Amino acid sequence: NTMCPNITVGGIPAAIESCSELNVTFITPTFTDLCDVQDCGYHTIEISNPDGLHRTGSSDQSLGGYLLCPGQCSIEGLGFFYTDQCQGFTSPLECAQIQNNVEGCAFGVGDSCRPCDRNAYCPGGVRMWPRQGFWTANERVGHVNKCPAPSQVRCQGWSFVDSESECGEGYTGTLCSSCDDGFYEELGICRRCPSRTGSIFRVAILCAIAIIVFIIVYLCLKFSKVSEGKPELKPLVTWQAKDFAIWTILMLQHFALVTSTATATAPATAAVLSWMNIASLDFQAVGPECFSRNSDAFAKEYAVFSSILVAMALLVLSSGTLGMKKVLNILQGSFGQHLRSLRGYIFVFSIAMYTPSTFLGAGSVYCIDSNEEGRGKTLVSWVNPNFDCAGTEHAPVMALGISVLILHSIFFPIWSFIKVRSVYIRGNLNNKFMRLHYRKFFGDDFLPPYYWMLHCQMALIFVLCMTRVFLSTNNKLNQIVKLIINGSAIALFSSLLIKLRPHVRHMAWKFPVQLSILNLLVLVSILEYLNFLFAEEKLISRGIVEGFSYLILILALSNFVLFGYCFWFVVFRKKGRDYYQQHFMLQKRGRLSAMSILSNSARSKLPQLSFARPISVSKAGSMFPNNDTSSMAAHDKKAEDVSGVLDSAHGGMRVVTDCSSRNFLRTERSPQDSSFAS
Repeated sequence: NTMCPNITVGGIPAAIESCSELNVTFITPTFTDLCDVQDCGYHTIEISNPDGLHRTGSSDQSLGGYLLCPGQCSIEGLGFFYTDQCQGFTSPLECAQIQNNVEGCAFGVGDSCRPCDRNAYCPGGVRMWPRQGFWTANERVGHVNKCPAPSQVRCQGWSFVDSESECGEGYTGTLCSSCDDGFYEELGICRRCPSRTGSIFRVAILCAIAIIVFIIVYLCLKFSKVSEGKPELKPLVTWQAKDFAIWTILMLQHFALVTSTATATAPATAAVLSWMNIASLDFQAVGPECFSRNSDAFAKEYAVFSSILVAMALLVLSSGTLGMKKVLNILQGSFGQHLRSLRGYIFVFSIAMYTPSTFLGAGSVYCIDSNEEGRGKTLVSWVNPNFDCAGTEHAPVMALGISVLILHSIFFPIWSFIKVRSVYIRGNLNNKFMRLHYRKFFGDDFLPPYYWMLHCQMALIFVLCMTRVFLSTNNKLNQIVKLIINGSAIALFSSLLIKLRPHVRHMAWKFPVQLSILNLLVLVSILEYLNFLFAEEKLISRGIVEGFSYLILILALSNFVLFGYCFWFVVFRKKGRDYYQQHFMLQKRGRLSAMSILSNSARSKLPQLSFARPISVSKAGSMFPNNDTSSMAAHDKKAEDVSGVLDSAHGGMRVVTDCSSRNFLRTERSPQDSSFAS
C-alpha cells in the first residue's frame, strides 16, 4: 500500500484524493480557508513524507523527503494564485488562458478593478503581463511601456518561467534598452560582437580613414597648381581645403539626427549610415561595447558637456563681458591678436560641436515613463533607462545638460547673431575688420547681406535634435509629427538657399552639394518612418523598406562622388585672382575695396548714371556741393570713413575711395537725386 504524502498550500492542508509512486491528486484549499484579504496572491506547495522525516542525504534512508513547488520541482511560475473575482468582468479562469486572447479581463480586486491594458494580458487579480513589444518591471505595477524600436525584437512579452518581462537575444535592462554582454548597438539594433580580431580591424579602419584623409589633404595642398605664379593665393587655398574638411563633417552630422533604427534597412545602407554617424561622435560602427563595459554610463556626455562649458566660459571672458573689458583693454597689443584668434577658434569649436552637444543635452534632460512595484509610473533617463530620472547617477549629467542647452544650444546662436549683425550693420573701420574676423572663423560662405544663413542652419539642427529626442516614442502620431516637422524644416531651409542664392562666388560649389544633402536627409527621414511601419505597425513588407534603402545608398554614394569633385574643384582647378576677389583673406585692414565685396549680380544692378555737377569731399569724408566750406565745418564732426560695402540703397551713388592713402578721389551724384551719400 502506497502511503500518500502530506501536502499543504500556503500552510493549509490540502485534501488528498489519490496517489501513486509517481503521481498525487489533491484538492487545493478554498479561497475562504486560505485568504483573509481580497488580494491573496501566490502560495507555494509543500510536499513531505507522511512520517514527517526529512531526507538528510544518507543513501541508506529509503523514507523521508521534502519538496517545495515551485522551486524544487518542474512546475513553473510562482505557485497557486488566489484572487477575488472582479464584478462585471470575465472570470479569471478564462482570462488565465492567454493564448485565447480573452476580452473583458480586469486588473485589480474589489473596488480597484479596472479594464486590462490593451497591450497586456490580465489573468486575474493584481497581475498584468505585457504583450510582445512591451515591458513592465513587475506584474503588480498595472502599467506596461512600449519598448524602444525595434520593440518586438527587444521585448518578447512575459516569461512564465522567470515570471518577469523577457528581453530578446542580445537585449537587457529596463525596457530592454541596453545590449547584453557580447553585443553592441548599431542603429538601434543589438548585434553580436565580432571576434577580438574583427573589433581591432574596425578600429584600424577608422584610424586608416583619418590618416588617408590627412595625407590626401596634405598632398593636395603641396602639389596644388592653383597658386602657381600667385604666391598670395597659397594660404587662401590652404584655408579653403581646411574649410572643405570642416564643412563636410558638419554636413554629415545631420544624418545622425534622422537615423535611430534600421530594422529592415539593407545591411549595406545601414553600414554607410552608421559610419557617417561618426561625424557626430557616435562610434556605434566601431562597437565600443565590445572592448569595455566598465566605463561610466554617461562618459560621453560628461566629456562633451565639460568641453563645451569651458569653451563658453572662455568665449564670455575673451569678449570683454562680466567685468573683463578693463582687463582686456590693459592686455591689448600683441596679446590682442592672440586673444582674437582664441575667440575665433572657440567659434569654430562651438559650431563643430553644436550638433552633438545639442543632441546629448536634450537627451540628458529628457525622461520617459517606466515603473516599479509599489511606485506605479516612474521616470527614467531617456539616454540610459537603467537610471532613475534625476537620481544619484543621473542628476549631475542632467544639470550639465541643462547648462549646455541654455548656454550653447540657445544662447550661443543668439549671441553670435547679435555680434555678427552689429559688425555688418555699423560702418566704422574696426567693425569692418571684425567682419573679416568673423568670416574667417564662422565661414566665408555667404554674401554680407546673408550673414544670418549660418544661424538658420543652426536653427535647423536644433529642430532635428528636438524631434529626434522628444518625439522618439514608437507610436504612430509621434512618428508622423516628427516626419512632418523634419520635412518642413528642411524644405524651408532649402527654399531659402534656392531663393536667395546667398553663397559668395568662391563658395558657390556648396550650393548644389548642400541641396543634395538636404534632399538625402528627407529621404532618410522617410526611411525611418518606413522602418516604423514595418516593425511596429506591420503595414508594409521588408522588401519595400530594403528597396528604398538601396535607393538611398545609391544617392549617398553619388554625394560622396560630388564631394570628391568639389574637393578637386577647390584645391586643384586653376582659378584666377578674380575668382577669389570676395574672399576675406584678400580684404586687408585699412584697404577695403567697396566694390570687391559686392557680388557680380549685385554689381550689375548698380545704375550706370550720367553725372552732373561735381561734389567736393572733405578729408573727414563729408560731401558738399560747390565747395561750400561753411557746410564742411558744420558737418566735419559727423563724418565717417567712406570705405566699406556700398549698398544699392545709396541713392544711385558710386563712390571711389582709396583708404590706404586717406585721399578721397571723387564722388558724384545723380541729378535726379538731391540726397548725399558718404
